[in-house]
Amino acid sequence: MKQYQMENLFDKVKTGSIKGGIKPQMMQEVIDEYKLSADEVIYIGDAPTDIDAARQVGVKIVSVLYGTRIEEEAVKAKNPDAICYSIEDVKKYLTSLI
Repeated sequence: MKQYQMENLFDKVKTGSIKGGIKPQMMQEVIDEYKLSADEVIYIGDAPTDIDAARQVGVKIVSVLYGTRIEEEAVKAKNPDAICYSIEDVKKYLTSLI
């Protein structure tokens, strides 16, 4: 974050663990800390495991497939709520929800 001068852009930053996958727990912490309901949250990820994690918590999942598309078929097979191929696609999707 510091390298890209992004450290002041986010209120909370949750990271992974060397002990294993903790995405669902981190998502739930954010939901609880901000007193949100799962239907108020959208997770944006680029891997099939992101879809699984979002579904465990009950939040919408937007899969982004720009950059490397190594796992495109695996992502599509998990049927995320939306698939975006560019940042502009993400913007259009999020805007459509307003």
